[in-house]
Amino acid sequence: MSFDYHRSIFDHVQLGVSSRAESERFYRTVLEPLGIPVVSDTDDGIMFAHFAIREDRPVSNEVHLAFQASTNEQVDAFHRAGVEAGYRDNGAPGPSAIIRWWAPIRQPRSQVAANASPRRSSSRSG
Repeated sequence: MSFDYHRSIFDHVQLGVSSRAESERFYRTVLEPLGIPVVSDTDDGIMFAHFAIREDRPVSNEVHLAFQASTNEQVDAFHRAGVEAGYRDNGAPGPSAIIRWWAPIRQPRSQVAANASPRRSSSRSG
């Protein structure tokens, strides 16, 4: 079976957060180098492109998010922005067994982790 790994499979993802202000600061910091904009900012929550955080929902735990980047340099900038803002370094940028290039950052007081990896260059069969 062949699958186009560039195909988006979600319309959006929404996380419940314990502190909107803290979570908004984290995501604005690490998503800016990836060029992921805020598309809606209301009293209910903030929506980045296809990704929302809301304080009025149960807190999401044990979530792993992997944001796409176009280049290794963009991944490095994602990681650098998080570390320079004081967020926990969860591993230096570099190759992994399943991702060409990644850089994990962990949001404080949360189990939500974010990492970035460039898009795959072709679809896989399996």
